[in-house]
Amino acid sequence: MTIRRLLLAFHLYVGLAAALFLVVAALSGSVLAFEPDYDAWLHPGLWRVSATAAPASEQRLADLVHAADSSAIRRIVFHGAGRAQTFDLANGRELFVDPARATILGARDPRTTLREFLLDVRRLHVQLFANQWGMWVVDIATTAALLLVPTGLFLWWRTKRVTVKWRASWRRINYDLHAVLGLFGSLFVLVLIISGVFLAFEPALHFVTRTTPVLEADAPHSVVPADPATFVRPSLDAILAAADRAIPGQPASQVVFPESKRGAIRVIKPGLLGAGRSVVFVDAYAGTVLRADDFAHAPGAERAHAINQSLHMGTTSGFWQRVVTAIVSLSLAAVVLTGVIFWARRFA
Repeated sequence: MTIRRLLLAFHLYVGLAAALFLVVAALSGSVLAFEPDYDAWLHPGLWRVSATAAPASEQRLADLVHAADSSAIRRIVFHGAGRAQTFDLANGRELFVDPARATILGARDPRTTLREFLLDVRRLHVQLFANQWGMWVVDIATTAALLLVPTGLFLWWRTKRVTVKWRASWRRINYDLHAVLGLFGSLFVLVLIISGVFLAFEPALHFVTRTTPVLEADAPHSVVPADPATFVRPSLDAILAAADRAIPGQPASQVVFPESKRGAIRVIKPGLLGAGRSVVFVDAYAGTVLRADDFAHAPGAERAHAINQSLHMGTTSGFWQRVVTAIVSLSLAAVVLTGVIFWARRFA
């Protein structure tokens, strides 16, 4: 048996064994690529904000939310230009605020049908609804896909087909699609697959990047004054300004308020190119910075994990990277399906 025939048999039967799981992972991944966008597309009235005026101070917006609902604010999320800020309250409600007009656009229970659906899609993508066993199946199928790409390129080299002959028979069209999609999508698919393998087998990522995981340090605590009930707390704007001085150059993406008296306020900022995150811990009473965990100076293992995860999820470069991630995922599903059809045609 020649090397080509051996690789053809390997490529064919490994692909068949992993086909169903790869198609499920690819299709669910294409859905998850736009996870940050679906709600804004479906409910533009809650998300679309005015861009004609300067935003109001954050403390004014917080006071506006308190006036509308007396429940404590647990988290503020900044979703970027053109989108509303969301305020998560202790009573479970989620308020949408236009920061330019200082108006509340709406409120709802955050446990929406859409979010439940996307959670189910994520469980399907990661574990096939089968918990640990499903995770192992997905991980093995992903590793198999890593072997299918180079063997497929080796097999392609003989024909070097780069176009689809649309006027040929359906069998020829199917074969051409398998070859051409596999060729042009190979680099992007490899990025998705390799990052998926590293997510599944993180020790391999540490080995390749020569990094060592470290335990996360305990969060610092606020210094509770003698009478916290009458203590004048710093404004939200002062807290954000303190965080910006500690880690300049990146706007806050979230502010998370403590649930205990001793807890610190956490101001979360995106890391480099949207990968990972920096966290500034601010004293809830004095408004001083207790600790700043800058992602740029995070341990190597933490940075490697965050960058790898962002590459896999398509979050490093905004909306257009999500478009590319979805297209690549769909092309992977198409390559697998055309391969299965190519195998099944011999029985037709």
